[in-house]
Amino acid sequence: MLEEGAGVGVVCSLNRLSEKAVASGFVNFSPDPDGMSRRAPLLIQYKGEIYPSLALSMVLQLSGADNLVLKTNGNALRSLHYQGTSVPVDPHGHLMIKFRGPKRSYDYVSAADIMDGNVSSERLQGRIVFVGTSATGLKEVLTTTFDPVFPGVEINAAVVDNLLTGDLISLPGWSNRIILLLVLVLGLSLS
Repeated sequence: MLEEGAGVGVVCSLNRLSEKAVASGFVNFSPDPDGMSRRAPLLIQYKGEIYPSLALSMVLQLSGADNLVLKTNGNALRSLHYQGTSVPVDPHGHLMIKFRGPKRSYDYVSAADIMDGNVSSERLQGRIVFVGTSATGLKEVLTTTFDPVFPGVEINAAVVDNLLTGDLISLPGWSNRIILLLVLVLGLSLS
């Protein structure tokens, strides 16, 4: 099942910004136990309510989806369904991210260039734009298999890319048993 929101509380957007947004969602990444970021939560439960991630919220808004169906197997979440799209998730509602490469695999535009008028509106027209920070100490960086310093904003971009292209990673339920068996066999053969 989904995990109750970790930590003491939730940091929300300013009301002035939230009122103008057509959709919103949470931004929360936790690395796997080995310190690598391979998954992103698509749903989180807080005070009995279920909320979508920022990336999922954007995709649902773009697709015009007005409902989301959660498929379970017993108490374990298996997939999300919307507008004919099926998204495989782990039992906690996390998507395995298919990264396209190291950081800067997506187009970057400087906020200063936009404010100075150096970026044409055509360059941004019809595109999904994430605003992130690059100042030292402000930007969120995570470690991925492609890059030891991967910007959190680009993880959101990768999740949206995965959802929009349908290029998703699915782990069958029996895969953990196979991995355990391989580890045991390898361990026994080495000893």
